[in-house]
This record gives sequence, C-alpha cells and structure tokens, in this order.
Amino acid sequence: MFNFTDSPKIDGTHWPLAAYFNEYEAALQKLAMTGMLADFANAEILTADRALTDDDRPIQRFTPSGADRAVTFPTPGTGNHPFFLVNAGDSYDLLLPSPHAPIGPGGNALIVGDGTAWNVVSGSGGGSNKWTALAHIWTRTGNHSFTVPGDVTEFYTPGLKVRYKDGGGYEYGVIAKSDYSAPYTTVTLIANSDYAMAAATITDSAISSDSMPDGFPVRFNFVPDWSLSNLTVGDATISAWWLTMGRNFYHYIDLVWGASTSASGSGALRYKLPIISTVYSAQYALGIARLRDASPATSYQGAVVYTPLGIDECFILALNLSGSYLAQANILNTVPFTWVAGDSFQVGGWMVF
Repeated sequence: MFNFTDSPKIDGTHWPLAAYFNEYEAALQKLAMTGMLADFANAEILTADRALTDDDRPIQRFTPSGADRAVTFPTPGTGNHPFFLVNAGDSYDLLLPSPHAPIGPGGNALIVGDGTAWNVVSGSGGGSNKWTALAHIWTRTGNHSFTVPGDVTEFYTPGLKVRYKDGGGYEYGVIAKSDYSAPYTTVTLIANSDYAMAAATITDSAISSDSMPDGFPVRFNFVPDWSLSNLTVGDATISAWWLTMGRNFYHYIDLVWGASTSASGSGALRYKLPIISTVYSAQYALGIARLRDASPATSYQGAVVYTPLGIDECFILALNLSGSYLAQANILNTVPFTWVAGDSFQVGGWMVF
C-alpha cells in the first residue's frame, strides 16, 4: 500500500504527504464498498419463514416465493447490529413481527435495535416519485386522524405530506400535528372534503417533504365553519380550498349570496379554518377581502383578520373611511351595501401553523 519512509520528519514526527492520505481514504472506501457489494450479493429466495441471527449479514435481499414469508429478528441485546431488508420479489410480502407493517414487493426497511426492542424505519419507496414508504401501522381514529404504535413524532411533523390507501386508490393529506401519549402517537391531518379515512387499518402509507411529490393534489377543498358567525349561509354557493407550502397555509373562499343568505345581528362575519396557528399571539392580518355588489357592479375592500388564543377564527371586516384614515366595520345585511342574491365576497390569506 504505502509507508511514511520518504515523508519529512520534523522534531521526531513524520509529516506524510497529502497524497498518502488520499490513497489511504481511497483504500478505506474500496474496503467499505467491497463489504457492501458482498452484502448486496447476498440474495436469498425464501420458500419458508426466515429467522435472522446476529451472524447474518446486515443487508438481506429476500425474494418471498409461493406465499408471504415471515422474517424475525434476533433476541434484542447490546450486541445486535442493524439490518436492512429488501423485498426483491414482485408478488409477496415480507411479514415482520407485530406491530410492524409488512414490506411489500420492491420495498425495504431499516431495522435498528436499542437493546430491548427492534425499531423499524423504512427506506425510500423507490424510483423518483419523491415518496418515502413507512413500515408503520396506521389505525384510523377519525376521518383525518390515526394512531401509530410508539413515539414516532419525529417522523410525523407539521406540514409533511402523506399518502395512503383506504380500501381503494391513493388518498392524500397534510399533517397538522402529532402528539405522543403512551403507547401511541396520534397524527392529525388538516381536514378536507376530498378524502376521509374510513377503514380501520390504513395501508401503503408514505410521507414526503417534497413540494409536489407524484400524484399529490395542488389544493384541497374544505367546508368553512360559520357556526359562530352572524352569517346565515342558507342557499349560498360556496367554493373553498386550501394549500400548504411547508408550514405555511393558504386558504381561499368564494361565497355567492343566495335568497336565504343573511348577515344579521351585531356580531361579526367570521369563520373557522381546518387548522389553527401555534405561532401568533395577537390578531394577525391574513389577507384582503373583495366585497362585490353585483348591481350596480361595484367592489368594496375588506380585510381578513385571524384571532388566535382559543378563538382561532378569521374575521371578515369591511373597510370604510373615517376622517383621513380607513377604519374597519362588521359586515351586516346593509354594510358595506345592501346584500341580495347574486352578491358575493372572496377572501384569502396566508398563515403559519
């Protein structure tokens, strides 16, 4: 390989040339790659269940044959090394011990022991679809919430995108929050009216931090909550949607007044979003409002203000001239004009959750 005989010696210490270090590092890389290649060449066709031992190689490429095959791990202890399992087949699953989900064809999982138990974290779902499959069991608790065994809050962070199957094709969502209370982590998605979990056990789960992974919707429809508003929706026509960029949430609502729609009383025209902010500590201006009188065709300006701290509602306010400055006023049946069927308002704005 090399030696230090021709390197300079100063005060009794050899100072090897940089080329020696480069050669040394290249040799180490070759050694590591040789070991990895040997592991990747370690392919096995499973015609029966397989019990792994500490003497088995860390990387295992299994092809289940004839049926799903169970793979078990060594007894947990301080001497365990991690395993990286690859399902190289195209028909059957690798069944892992409960509570871990199976590894489907083409999937993989990284298994790491902590001395008392084996923890499973799946690798990439493969290809360039920008989704990462998770070998976690999701159990539905609501239309937009589920539990996962153990404390896995580090995998389910706000703003992360999710994909899953619920007895049919892929469905999608965005994580609003995750909370751990032994023995489960509860994951809550931002509510939408496009997808709702129905099956008790969710399959084909995956997450993504990419801005637009394969198949992910540009936006989600939702139903605003007007329950504390002075607005009686009646037969109004409403279009409402939201989208996210990281932990930034944008929403848009278009409401066209109907014959039975009204805004009466002394309260404010306000609505709840399917997400609350944990960032704001005071009223926050989210965006603008367009208040449209259909006849005569005239538009008025308004503002959308978010009030946090347990109220967590958006207020739609009309802007009017008070002296030399603009002031705000609650929207009523006659403010800022007399509302009739066909009139409309459009509101939108960004917030951080």
